Amino acid sequence: MKRRLSLRYLLFFLSMTAAILPTLLVSSWFQQQLREHQAAMVQEKHLLIAKNLSLVLEQYAQQTSIVFNGLSHSLVVEHSAEDLAPLLEGVNIYALAEWQLGRGQHFFYGSLSPKLFVNPPVQLQVALEQARNNRGRVIFSGVVVEGLAQPSLILCLYQGQDRYWIGALGTQYFLKIQAALNFGEQGHAAIFDQYARVLAHPNQQWYLHAENLSELSPLVKMRKQSSGVDQFYSPALQKEMIAGFARVEPTGWRIIVPQPLAELQQQSTQLQRYAFVISLLCLLLVGVVTWFLACMIVSPIRKVVETAET
Repeated sequence: MKRRLSLRYLLFFLSMTAAILPTLLVSSWFQQQLREHQAAMVQEKHLLIAKNLSLVLEQYAQQTSIVFNGLSHSLVVEHSAEDLAPLLEGVNIYALAEWQLGRGQHFFYGSLSPKLFVNPPVQLQVALEQARNNRGRVIFSGVVVEGLAQPSLILCLYQGQDRYWIGALGTQYFLKIQAALNFGEQGHAAIFDQYARVLAHPNQQWYLHAENLSELSPLVKMRKQSSGVDQFYSPALQKEMIAGFARVEPTGWRIIVPQPLAELQQQSTQLQRYAFVISLLCLLLVGVVTWFLACMIVSPIRKVVETAET
């Protein structure tokens, strides 16, 4: 009786071993492929979102430039922008003035603090110089918070003879886009000006103070490449992140779409658990079939042995 049981168990053990090894190898390969596929999908998704946002902001910059350029020509003739208020508000321009160096400024719409013109911040000085060197082209300054009621971009258009058209552009559109994009638990978008200062970010204080994050890895990479994917440590969330990034041309604005790596790993772990459970169920099924086959094989042998013994 012991021999018969031993033979049955031996066949079962050998069959299960032959089934387990391939199953484990296939399961391991599947989990590896799953991780790689998910990483690729995530990178593609984040990069695609960043690129789409860059296209949206590029169109916004073009539309704003067209409106501002057109208004500047209209004001030369009409000398009033009050009737054009809906158009200005449509692109978030809340102040419009003509400024001549050494002679002051004249506002056609809204107003700005005189301090902005008496002692222009560096961002405005750079934009004025660029406008002078590119007459007829609307130049967007970096984000300005000094002397303004809200973080703003200053539009500059050089007319000649030290005269400029100046427009104050609010950042409501950037904030609207940024706030609309949230995914996962902490996935979000962040928008920066051409100097890597915050234009729109979930961290309200960073936005209000135009925090300079020029040393952040994706922002550093955008100095040389227009788009890509990067992994970096987020000082805001204090977590390792994976992000798609893209640069807006020709303004140089920068977009980052990050998500904590831990969230992705959690999703991957859940899928791996499902794969493991499926593997166990397959092994259980194989075990039942193997035991049934072992019994079928041993049964005739047992009958022959019993016949021989009698």
